[in-house]
Amino acid sequence: LVVGFACKTRAPQASVISACLRSGTEDGFHDSFFPKSIVAYDATSAHVDLLDLSLLPDLPRQASWREFILFFQPQSLALTARPALLRRMTLSLVVPVWNDPEGLRRLLPQAMALGLFSQIIVVDDGSDPACAPAALGLCPEDGAVELLYLRSDRNRGAGHARNLGLDHVSGSSVLFFDSDDQLRPELIELIRQIDGLEYDFCIFRHADSRQQRHGLVAPLPLDDSIWTEAGAAAPLDRLRPEQAEALCLISAYPWNKIYRTAFLRDNAIRCTEIPVHNDAELHWISFIKARSILYSARPCCTHFV
Repeated sequence: LVVGFACKTRAPQASVISACLRSGTEDGFHDSFFPKSIVAYDATSAHVDLLDLSLLPDLPRQASWREFILFFQPQSLALTARPALLRRMTLSLVVPVWNDPEGLRRLLPQAMALGLFSQIIVVDDGSDPACAPAALGLCPEDGAVELLYLRSDRNRGAGHARNLGLDHVSGSSVLFFDSDDQLRPELIELIRQIDGLEYDFCIFRHADSRQQRHGLVAPLPLDDSIWTEAGAAAPLDRLRPEQAEALCLISAYPWNKIYRTAFLRDNAIRCTEIPVHNDAELHWISFIKARSILYSARPCCTHFV
């Protein structure tokens, strides 16, 4: 068997692109890289090729799904997807922060470069000194993203910060995210695919930094086993009721779901304003109230511990 593909490339400097066939497995997915590579130059060029699957001895013969992926060298190439590509949905990012300027310095440039967000809301939960993006030199240069800074008069907890941010969300969908975590490039394709679909929220897999130390792009074993037991292995699909019943047992994270803003507001779904476990209410009430849930087995963010 062979895989045929065609693409056009252009890069400001010579860049090598690797072709990979990703196969869904019981443990998540397995990447098999082709021996051939593509080289992009500072001129538009076309590439047409046939890739022989027999050259991939590690390719799983059986898989629940497959994706053909091109990997770029991050040190030489930056990918952007401008908000104009989102024809139907607009996406807001709400980031609570408390005494973590370094986290914002890592996260905000990445979020702006992805080009997925029409609005980024930083909610300062009483940091001392304040974590204002402008003071950190983090304001967008081209004005393509609305950057809103809100500040609590004292430390009230991440639940209050998320609720305050939600009150100011202008996007049709919203992603809550922590300042010390990182978005992954897989989020770009997920947003492209759910744009225009009907859903109350979309839950996605994540990578955990403790697993990455062992060379794994996966959540912790307990959460990983819940994804497996739920049979949620596709790049994007709609959760069946029995799958939702299984997947709701995953840890109650706020940052692994893209919510339709009207769904949260119409059902008065908010975070509990307590010091710890303030995202449990958001997680559980969303599963209870939702009538249409999407899921993606793509790891779209990395949780750092």
